[in-house]
Amino acid sequence: LDWLIKINDDFLLPDITILLKVSPEICFKRIKKRNKERTLFEEKEKLNKVWQVYKILPDYFENIFIVDGEKSIEEVFQVVKKIIINHLI
Repeated sequence: LDWLIKINDDFLLPDITILLKVSPEICFKRIKKRNKERTLFEEKEKLNKVWQVYKILPDYFENIFIVDGEKSIEEVFQVVKKIIINHLI
């Protein structure tokens, strides 16, 4: 992770990044609902590995926020809206 961050030092950071935390089980239910095949990365083990990296990113960057993506669409929207308003104003 440190190496990856270092090679990207010259690039601009986004003003804000929002990561939606959703368990692999919920992800699979949502994937099934959309009636499409799973992609290469849509496997439980891979999703867990990716999350292990994503969850520590706020320790490296102050503009990354993690939101519980398992709540209702309206609840997630309200949390994201509040983060954006508080961060950008």
